[in-house]
Amino acid sequence: MTEETNENIEGAVFVGNAEDSEIQDSELVESEQEEQEEQEEQEEQEEQEEQEEQEEQEEQEEQEEQEKVQRYTDYQEQAELPQHKRSDIFNPKLKRRIKMRRFHTKTKKSQELDEKTEKTGKFAVPYRRSGAYYGFCQALVELGENSWHEFATVKQKMQEVMSNVPTTKKESNAWQAFEGRQGDKESSKDVDGKIINNARVLQRVVDFNSTKNNNTPYGYKLQERLACIDIKSDDDGVISFRLNTSFTTVEEVKPLKGLNVRGSRT
Repeated sequence: MTEETNENIEGAVFVGNAEDSEIQDSELVESEQEEQEEQEEQEEQEEQEEQEEQEEQEEQEEQEEQEKVQRYTDYQEQAELPQHKRSDIFNPKLKRRIKMRRFHTKTKKSQELDEKTEKTGKFAVPYRRSGAYYGFCQALVELGENSWHEFATVKQKMQEVMSNVPTTKKESNAWQAFEGRQGDKESSKDVDGKIINNARVLQRVVDFNSTKNNNTPYGYKLQERLACIDIKSDDDGVISFRLNTSFTTVEEVKPLKGLNVRGSRT
């Protein structure tokens, strides 16, 4: 075999080895790309599963929060904070989170009410003096605690009480302001309807035995002072109210809700 032939053979072997090397390199690159794509796909799948798991957990927590009994007393301390610092709570009626409101009497004001009761021997109404809640409750105080009073009598006394409270608005007194205010519901468009509606709103207290959400107790200020509003109507449909102050503990305060749907206001 000639020298030239050997060189040709060696050259062919070299070229063949180079081509094999290039094929191997190409296969290696393809293998690495496949591994990388597989790894990225796996990571993407894991991320998606993790996100779905997190969403499922958040949904479960939201469901548990909705089903959880939320009593006002559970977050009463939070309600002492300025409004912009208060936490949000879930409102089952609105089915969304809302900024919590304060429904209890602050400590200093409560002490002042205690002193007033001790001085006068009468129940001290914990609501704003120019408001309709105060006028209604004060009317029942002046008519007599723990006694039933018919609607017409209560309305007359309420007007008397509120007419003596001046306001800073265009109306000259609190009764005129209440009388001229438009009610939200069809049942509270006139003065009589608003009185009944307010009385029923004041029956919302904290029920410590309830399994339902209870976070808007407008009557809790009365409940704190071991009192509540009772409502009843007789066989003729005549509505009567009572300021019940016979309780000894906050937990046992429970309003009598004996109002017929079509009770008479006279």
